[in-house]
Amino acid sequence: MSCMPALLWNPTPPEPQKPAARITALAPSRRDPDRVTIKVSGKPVANLSANLVAEMKLAVDQPWSEALAAQVAAAVEYDQAMREAMRRLGRRPLSTQQLRQYLTQRGHGERAVQRAVGRLMELGLLDDAAFGRELIRQTIARKAAGPRLLRTKLIQQGLDRSMVEDLLAETTPTEAPLEQAIELARKKLRSLARLDPAVRTRRLWGLLARRGYDPDTIQAVLRNVQGCNPGGDC
Repeated sequence: MSCMPALLWNPTPPEPQKPAARITALAPSRRDPDRVTIKVSGKPVANLSANLVAEMKLAVDQPWSEALAAQVAAAVEYDQAMREAMRRLGRRPLSTQQLRQYLTQRGHGERAVQRAVGRLMELGLLDDAAFGRELIRQTIARKAAGPRLLRTKLIQQGLDRSMVEDLLAETTPTEAPLEQAIELARKKLRSLARLDPAVRTRRLWGLLARRGYDPDTIQAVLRNVQGCNPGGDC
């Protein structure tokens, strides 16, 4: 009976397990102490506002899981959208729709944009009603403007139609457009002094229509200025 040589068992030693990743530092940024650099296993992985870090309850020695990494990545996207929105609003006011469009065009994701817009509304930094009132005030202060022109301007700025109607009812009393239109027509008459009456009437009608006044208001204005001399004195 032949003897078979015994097989030598030489198992491969198991690879040493890597230590679980953890947050090793939450260091204030040198340039901005209100921002925090998050380090995992000694390497920086994100930079967030101190408020966001506190809100997420991040802490040194906290295990760095895939779920936590995803949360921090989403927070970074929101933080970037929020900072860009604040810079943009610092230059001039925008409506909610305008800001959404701006942030989207700048490459920010839908969730980050929605979250930033919601937060700015909570802080009172994004207020469509206040934006609309100021637009009406500035438009009327520059030149006489009727409800139709104001409505067009507000809608062009991205305001909701129902809000536009509320703002027009709130900020333009029924007698104001007529008074403003009469004043505008009287001023215009001075530059139309050499024209025939029919031509003056057509010019005044066109001016008032372009400024957003409805036909009834225009007719009332023309009746009011009928007795004025071409120099605008009534």
